[in-house]
Amino acid sequence: MYCDMHAHSRTHNIFVYGCENKRNAEKKLSEQVFPLMMHKNVADKFSFENCKFKVQRSKEGTGRIVVWMLGITNSYTLEASFGGSTLGSRKGTHFSTMDYEHMGRVFCETLLDYSDENPNKVKKQTKLIKMIKKIRKREKREQKALKLKKLNDQECIIEEKLKVKQSLDESLS
Repeated sequence: MYCDMHAHSRTHNIFVYGCENKRNAEKKLSEQVFPLMMHKNVADKFSFENCKFKVQRSKEGTGRIVVWMLGITNSYTLEASFGGSTLGSRKGTHFSTMDYEHMGRVFCETLLDYSDENPNKVKKQTKLIKMIKKIRKREKREQKALKLKKLNDQECIIEEKLKVKQSLDESLS
């Protein structure tokens, strides 16, 4: 695993940028297990929903992508917001030094759990991959529904403009 840590000025919560594993079908979504475990361990600060795993060409010089290209599946940039949390009991609060220290502890504890070869923990990770698949399918459905709604809204606007144009044409003739 590789992880560099940064502060983020715009997005709230603590989250990671990772690298989507499309090269190896056996490892598909495995890069998202550790961040989901982090979310489960500290859900009032760490947001799995804010995590992004796309590799953008403009970011190819970043540490996480360079290390990922060397073959490290779990390569992340951990981002901690200056803006605080929007989650649970911490909603609307800023992070303190104690919060960041707590996240460091949770990161290490989660890393220990993640690397534990106990069959029960391995089984739990397999369940988490299934959960991630469901989450990603739901997100795709929501994105598709949003695109359809936008198309429908655009069609309604075009129809409305045509009606106005026809009305103007009729009144001018």
